[in-house]
Amino acid sequence: MTKNTLARLSLIAATGILLQGCGGAADSDSGITSGAIGPHTIVLSYPVSDSIENLQGGFYRRIGKVTVTDSEGNGIPGVTVNLKLIDSIIAQGTIQAPDYISGSIIHDTNPVDGGGNAVAFNTAEVYRNDAIRKIQFGDHVLIFNADEPDKRRYVSQITPLANDLYVGTTYSNIYPNADYDSSTPEKTTSYIIGASLLGGSISGSTGTIDRTTTDSTGVGVFYITYPNSVSYINTGCVNPAVVDDLRHLPADSAQVFVTAWVNDDVAANSTDFCFSPIAGGRFDPETTTVNAGDTLSFFVRDGGDEVPIPYTYVQSAGASVTLSNGGFTDANGVITVTFNVAGNVTLSANGGAKLDITVN
Repeated sequence: MTKNTLARLSLIAATGILLQGCGGAADSDSGITSGAIGPHTIVLSYPVSDSIENLQGGFYRRIGKVTVTDSEGNGIPGVTVNLKLIDSIIAQGTIQAPDYISGSIIHDTNPVDGGGNAVAFNTAEVYRNDAIRKIQFGDHVLIFNADEPDKRRYVSQITPLANDLYVGTTYSNIYPNADYDSSTPEKTTSYIIGASLLGGSISGSTGTIDRTTTDSTGVGVFYITYPNSVSYINTGCVNPAVVDDLRHLPADSAQVFVTAWVNDDVAANSTDFCFSPIAGGRFDPETTTVNAGDTLSFFVRDGGDEVPIPYTYVQSAGASVTLSNGGFTDANGVITVTFNVAGNVTLSANGGAKLDITVN
């Protein structure tokens, strides 16, 4: 796999994964085997191209790297970085008075499901693998716009209450508070409750599930493995504000998060990973001549196993055309094109799929 310049992710509000803390060498959970100063900054990165390996048999694998440094910018070797992958949002919400997070309770009078529909904690659900899945004991609770020690928890109830959800470890702060007072988006605390239900996994370079260890330079390697069929490819790559992903109900509940931590004081959550297709590919069929007024449908196939890519954007150049679904392929990876006038048209998608068409 080609090594490319890494795209650095910064922890700004809910995105990125720049982790900062004050862990010391005496913290047994940090995994430090050398160095007197504990982890201060952790940065997760991934190549911007050639980052996906085709494992054959219906799976792709994406590489990422994590750098752990101390407060002086020195890489720290031997640090175990814990990693979890979440691909399904069961419930979510924002915390604004009179709602609160305090102790081991998230109190929200207006939670919504992964698609933004009003629910209660004890009724929220997703539909996965032909079954209804509600919030369960051990599901992940990720908090955004909050203190480092509060970024991640686990559900501690078998069945949650309607508006109160209990977690296994007490939160270090109360939200809202003077710092997170809901006055601006970055000062508004929010949360998701989710699980890994779509077949993805995360592991270190040696195959260790859910963790990686930094090398002598303070750099660790991890991989996200995911199914590449039309039902799963491009999951989490779609902006729900632009186009709805209808493959997994509720619509838009299939989103990908990575949560990472070194110890209880250094943790954060990232939305920058997804079940990406391999760039390139082709339009199918590869029709090169049509007549003005014709309407044709095309699969947009990726550059790996030629999987049809749902909800990918198709661009057109040249003579006037009308694209279905605002220019996005549908749940089956199909775009329908009406050729309005004679001329030459070029369709392109997925960083390399291209088709030149003459319209008579």
